[in-house]
Amino acid sequence: MTVDGLPVLTSEDVARVLGVKSRTVRQYLYESSRPDGRYVNHPFPKPAGRIGRWPYWLPEQEQEIREWDAGRAGQGVGGGRPRKTT
Repeated sequence: MTVDGLPVLTSEDVARVLGVKSRTVRQYLYESSRPDGRYVNHPFPKPAGRIGRWPYWLPEQEQEIREWDAGRAGQGVGGGRPRKTT
């Protein structure tokens, strides 16, 4: 896809880079923007712009997106029920 003649990455393209679904990318953005969101301390890279409601990133941001993914907490970190005994 292009915007003003420049190639851009859509949420589908970013999802392919990260190996997730495009709705997961939009969830990362949502969780990064909320004050109590899961990624408020490690926010997902901001889109370069939007076409209507749909975000897009520049190809130069791909490395930043990969670094964000490598630096986020793994599955199951910080959640779940506390242990009954220590």
